[in-house]
Amino acid sequence: MTSSDNRNEASCKESNCSKGKCLSIDNCKECENGHYNSLENQENCFLCPEGHFCNGTGLVNATRCIVGHYCPQAGMVLPKPCPSKTFCPQRNMTTPFLCPPGYFCPNGRVINPEKCPLDYYCPGETDFPIPCSIMKYSETGSSSCKMAPIFYIILIVVLAFITLISLIILKYIRNRSSKRESVADVQETTSLTIPEPEGPQYSGL
Repeated sequence: MTSSDNRNEASCKESNCSKGKCLSIDNCKECENGHYNSLENQENCFLCPEGHFCNGTGLVNATRCIVGHYCPQAGMVLPKPCPSKTFCPQRNMTTPFLCPPGYFCPNGRVINPEKCPLDYYCPGETDFPIPCSIMKYSETGSSSCKMAPIFYIILIVVLAFITLISLIILKYIRNRSSKRESVADVQETTSLTIPEPEGPQYSGL
C-alpha cells in the first residue's frame, strides 16, 4: 500500500460523517430504511420512533405519520392506512380512534368519521350504516332506530278492533246464556202449574 493510500484511509476514518450517515469500519454509510440520523459523526443511526416513518436511505429526519394513517411501532418504513371502523384525524398517531356511535368509518384512510344518514343507524365501531327495519325510522347521526308514529296508530287500531270483537263475543255468549235460563224457567213454571184432575179416576176394567 502506498503512502498516498494510507493518507486517504486515515483521512476517511478521521473525517466526520455527515447527517443521514453513520460511521463504518473505513467510511461513512447511509442510514438504512426505518432509520435516520440528524447528527454528524455518529456511530449508529437512530431507529425511526413511533408515530413516524422513515422511507428511504440516508434520511436526516423521520417523517411524521400523515393523517388518515398511523405508525404503531418504531422502525416503520411506511405508515399504515387507518382500518375500517376507525379514523385517524391527526398526524403522529400510533393508535387509531374508534368510530363513535352515530357515525360510520369505511375502510382505508379515514380522516373524519361520516355521520349516519337518515333512516339508518350506526351503533359505534361501524364501517357502513345499517338500515332501520320496517316500521322504524331514525334521524341523521343516530345510533339506534325508533318506532315510527304510524306503528302506534296501527297498534291502537288493532287493539281497538280486538277489544270490539271480544265485547261482541262476550255479549253473544251472555245472550245465549240468558235465553237458556229463560227457557228453563218457563219449562219449570209450566210443570208446576198443571192442575191435577178432580173426582174419581177411571182406571179401566
